[in-house]
Amino acid sequence: MKVAVIGLGKAGLPLACVIADSGLKVVGVDIDERKCEMINSGINPIPEEAGLDELIKKHGGKNLIATANYKDAEDCNVYIVIVPLYVDENYNPDFRILENAFRNVGRILKKGDLVVLETTVPVGTTENIVRRWLEEESGLRLGEFYLAYSPERIMTGYSISRLREFPKVIGGVDEKSGQIAFEVYKRFIPNLHLVSSARVAEFIKIIEGCYRDVNIALANELFKIAEELGIDFYEARQYANHEYCHIHLPSTGVGGHCFSKDEYVFVDGINPLTFEEFYNSVEGDVKVVGHVEIKIPKKDCSVLSFDLNEKKAVFRKVTILTKRRLNDNENVFEITLKTGRKIRLTENHIVLVYKNGEFVYKLVKELKSGDKIAIVTKLPIIGVGKKVNLIEILSKSESFKVKFKSIDAEDKRIIHRNFAPQSYDYLKRKYIPLNHFIKIRDKVKLKPVAITSGRGKSYQEVPCWIDVNADFAKFIGYYLSEGCITEDTSLRVRLSKLGLRFSEYIQNGVNHLKVSSRAFGLLLESLGVGRNSYDAKIPSFILNDTELTKAVLSGFINGDGSVCVYEGEHRYKRGNKTYKTDRISIAVEIATSSDKLAQQLFLALQNLEIVPSYKRAGNVHILRIFGYENIKRLKDCVDGSKKEKIEYYLSRIKKIERNSSFELKDGFALIEVKDVKRIDYDDYVYSIEVDDTNTVVTTTGIVVHNCIPVYPWFLIKEMEKIEKFDYARLLRTAREINDEMISYWAERIVLECLKVDKPLKDVKICIKGITFRKGVKELYHSRNLALAKLLAEKGLNVGVYDEMFSKEEVEELGLKWMEPNNADVVFDPFELKITRR
Repeated sequence: MKVAVIGLGKAGLPLACVIADSGLKVVGVDIDERKCEMINSGINPIPEEAGLDELIKKHGGKNLIATANYKDAEDCNVYIVIVPLYVDENYNPDFRILENAFRNVGRILKKGDLVVLETTVPVGTTENIVRRWLEEESGLRLGEFYLAYSPERIMTGYSISRLREFPKVIGGVDEKSGQIAFEVYKRFIPNLHLVSSARVAEFIKIIEGCYRDVNIALANELFKIAEELGIDFYEARQYANHEYCHIHLPSTGVGGHCFSKDEYVFVDGINPLTFEEFYNSVEGDVKVVGHVEIKIPKKDCSVLSFDLNEKKAVFRKVTILTKRRLNDNENVFEITLKTGRKIRLTENHIVLVYKNGEFVYKLVKELKSGDKIAIVTKLPIIGVGKKVNLIEILSKSESFKVKFKSIDAEDKRIIHRNFAPQSYDYLKRKYIPLNHFIKIRDKVKLKPVAITSGRGKSYQEVPCWIDVNADFAKFIGYYLSEGCITEDTSLRVRLSKLGLRFSEYIQNGVNHLKVSSRAFGLLLESLGVGRNSYDAKIPSFILNDTELTKAVLSGFINGDGSVCVYEGEHRYKRGNKTYKTDRISIAVEIATSSDKLAQQLFLALQNLEIVPSYKRAGNVHILRIFGYENIKRLKDCVDGSKKEKIEYYLSRIKKIERNSSFELKDGFALIEVKDVKRIDYDDYVYSIEVDDTNTVVTTTGIVVHNCIPVYPWFLIKEMEKIEKFDYARLLRTAREINDEMISYWAERIVLECLKVDKPLKDVKICIKGITFRKGVKELYHSRNLALAKLLAEKGLNVGVYDEMFSKEEVEELGLKWMEPNNADVVFDPFELKITRR
């Protein structure tokens, strides 16, 4: 027997290796020729998969031959197809990849061959669609070949062990197909079960996905009933659950393992967006599957990823995005690294851990203190020779003029023809209003030398084109550091080089440089550098070039960074003795109130192999740089007295100690996990899937796996289209139950108010907490806020109290502030308790 596995992806390659390890000859077919070459050379293209390395080293190019040519598999007599099934823009199954695979198999199919499908598909696909493709291409009929279905049940990172231990089912399109398929699969799948048909096997896959949503709805229903009966639901649940009963906690949300909404991805160069912002910014039709929103981008968009084979940062195309609520009993964990960085992920998300010289995968809930997590250092830099064209930026404004050094006779005639009689003034002063120039610029040979605005003392000129060079980048760095503050003349020089006039004054002991130019202000606005310290951001094209990155960091650190040198006697004890020694140390700190600028500063520094530590003081992000190697690399990014302090430290240090907070590698660095703890989280979580690498670079440059959940509801909707039966009735009911909880609590609160000896409209109701979760100042899509507004809309005397907000902030939301002690009825949404005073 010789087996062909069609599709060597995350599911197909582990299966092919397990089959080869059973002693059978395997031909793996995949369109990726580079992947085939790696496999045949004994190199694992999916290094995150535990146990796969040794199997590919053992069988690659031997028992397992990978190829992009189906003809290389024509001497096989078993064909296992496990290629993707995508959806089109209307979310109907896109069978093109699947069809191409089966038609290619059909062209080499022989009498007596067995074909098995493992891709997740709607019920009836194997029997009705796959069978037709094979019969059309081969000229054979079912019975001359055999056809079966076996749903894959792997989990990324654990596929080998799941294949060898986890129960797996298989069913044939007819009885003989099932029997033959069962005997074949028993050769390499120990825990195998034969079911009566392929349709049953297809349906089993869907049942697994739907089970949780229905049980969550049951828990919510039982919770409401318990409330009505005056029963403590949690006490009842504790003792109701046993071997034959497992009631979930009341909740909403079903899906996979994801990122919290405030973690970051990096797009369009090094432009940081939260997962929430990125999801909302991507154009694509949204399909709601149960409670999961699925979005497939209409246009190509890429995010920063990490190639595990090449050990370097790369940009990769995003194929799918999702948004959902947490599942029942699903926890969110906060990982804290020894450098102070933090990231929040769902408990079964996969994280890259470096162990014994290679990356292995661990679930978040399995992480331990001391595990080493990767952050990217060197970025995928693309040099940019860019000029900023102010003419284009200001083209829609009527308040600017274009100035010329000279105007020839032909151009004068064109100007007169288009703009007389004002043209005489234009030619006399050698300028044209910018909006006029835009209209005729394709007809004239005029070469603008400047853009002007104002008259008299307010007259200002700026160049038409500004070179994006080190001077420009350094100026942007100064601007981003919350004011042009410097102890040297470097900023003045750079303003002069940019062709800008500036005024200078001292206020409260601080030297200010002011550029009074609306044109330059619009330029900065167009670059997206922000208007204040809270929305400041580096233009992403600057971070696409190493020299510009150094320059922008130089401006930022010179502008508002601090350099502190500590020198003197140091005492320490060893045993019973006290020792004295002279010691010198240094710390460079940079701070910003902008969340996005902080993320860019992390990646900009790490691109220079400078790894900062981190702390937060209120809304301020503080990046701290210390250690000999870090400081040595930073020296070229600092000028003036700050550079002198660094040079003094470097010249005086006697004993160079390695910075123990990180371990630098080529293209990445390793930071140890300090703590992993479960946190309260009641908000949306997001997932993305990217091409090829299956990784994403997130907050502060941390590398993790991208995870996509399974969408059982979508498959059920597709089954409805194919079978014309309403399989989803129970599931729709479950979803309605889970979505009704706000109305339920509004009703419960009103019923409690009726027990107060006052007219209903006079009963004071306090909602004790309007944020998503306790202790976090976040309102976006808050159900608790929605509940308060729903009660207010009903004309009830409702107020809110939340320690995260001031009275004024609550009133800005259109709500009334109310202390719980002053209320008749208090609802605590975090405890799900109503109390009557």
